[in-house]
Amino acid sequence: MPGRNSKSRDVIWVRGMRLGGGGRHDPEVQGRIKRSKRTRGSGTVKDPKVIWLYFNRERSEAYFRAVEALVKKLTTECGLSHAWIMSRVHSFSTIGRTNDARIMCHDDFHITIRMGSSQDICNLQGHLYLICEDNDVDGKPVRLMNDDERGIIGGKNPHLWIWGQYPAESRDWPRAGVRYPKAPYEIIGGSILDAHSDFMPSGISHPVQIIKF
Repeated sequence: MPGRNSKSRDVIWVRGMRLGGGGRHDPEVQGRIKRSKRTRGSGTVKDPKVIWLYFNRERSEAYFRAVEALVKKLTTECGLSHAWIMSRVHSFSTIGRTNDARIMCHDDFHITIRMGSSQDICNLQGHLYLICEDNDVDGKPVRLMNDDERGIIGGKNPHLWIWGQYPAESRDWPRAGVRYPKAPYEIIGGSILDAHSDFMPSGISHPVQIIKF
């Protein structure tokens, strides 16, 4: 799901790689950040600041804290100080766009996040896959999903891409050497995803096409 505004949209990032200089958020996201209703953390690598761009007041405080703890853990491991939660926990991913719709297919439960080195700079974007209570997408997240629990062949956790400027590939700036699955995804029989792949996402406010493979 590389962002449309990323100048290095195809560069996969894994822990151990160097971080680039990053880039500013697009104007639409900057506006959402200003309107954020919930922020937690001091903005250091040890205590990253988590900013919610999607906020549902009907969720419990325990739910919010559970998500924040998992996001903070990843952000610290990546050596960054800020994280932006871009979405609720959901079970679908955008695989393309038409003039008036997003083309989507089923995916493991995850949130869409961005992480950065300051309140103004984003360095990474991607998906953080979660295990939720009762294997329910609306349940409280309890932990990060392991790679071998992914319901898509070749899936990893997390899936991260570079945001902003990143040097050309060289000895000093090697690439990850891994690939993420591309649509059409192959769903693993008996996985959590396989058990939920007949359910369609709800609460979508923009035109969507659901593609089932």
